[in-house]
Amino acid sequence: MDPRALVALRVVLGATLLVDVCLRARFLRFFYTDTGVLPRSVLAERFPTVAHASLYTLTGGDWWVAFLFALTGIAAGCLVAGYRTKAAAVCALVLLTGLHVRNPLVLNGGDSLLRRLLLWSVFLPLGTGMAMGANGTRVETAGSADARDGGQLLHPAAVGLLVQPVVVYVANATVKLRGDAWTDGTAVAMVFSLDSFTVLFGDALAGRPRVLAALGVGWLALLCCAPALVATTGRTRALVVGAFAAAHTGMALTLPSGCSPWSA
Repeated sequence: MDPRALVALRVVLGATLLVDVCLRARFLRFFYTDTGVLPRSVLAERFPTVAHASLYTLTGGDWWVAFLFALTGIAAGCLVAGYRTKAAAVCALVLLTGLHVRNPLVLNGGDSLLRRLLLWSVFLPLGTGMAMGANGTRVETAGSADARDGGQLLHPAAVGLLVQPVVVYVANATVKLRGDAWTDGTAVAMVFSLDSFTVLFGDALAGRPRVLAALGVGWLALLCCAPALVATTGRTRALVVGAFAAAHTGMALTLPSGCSPWSA
């Protein structure tokens, strides 16, 4: 793996986590405190196996939840800045996992993927490249020099990081191929017919069933091509990555999916 890719991963991962925390903070009291929809007593009753595996369950007060949200934001900021990246990644993983455990009812597939990406990142040298040292100065590590010389970083966790999105895409395609809604192009139209599921340009697309059908079939075809993300190199891989990036950007501009498109 190109060490520069890890630098990009670190920055994007930290930024995604920071945005995610800011979005959730709008409903901090409603979703994550004892005065909200899921008090700790109800959480323990419905999810007894994981109810106590979270820092958020130590107390149900607003101040404690706000404090943990702030810590998560700081960890995310450290990832973006490249400051003590290993410790920041560990803290971010622990805090994000605890946040998800506190209210599993408001999660989606993107949240699970974000946790897994953070898990892989804990074992990767995210400080590779231009990173901030302990004294606050910008330092250049050996990885960036290797990248300039055309060197590649070999790390076991890098394999998992590369394979993870492919597994997600292939599993997604497998589920979609079990029925007819995606192959005949009606699935996306059904989603866009719900006004509460569309944002920004989504309302404009909702009245164009043929365009939505083409987009649905195209997305399914792209999912089936996911193995090309690891099986190809050079321009071919760049083309496939660009196609997925464009698809996720389109989702973010039409559907209220939070940070899910960017996690992938």
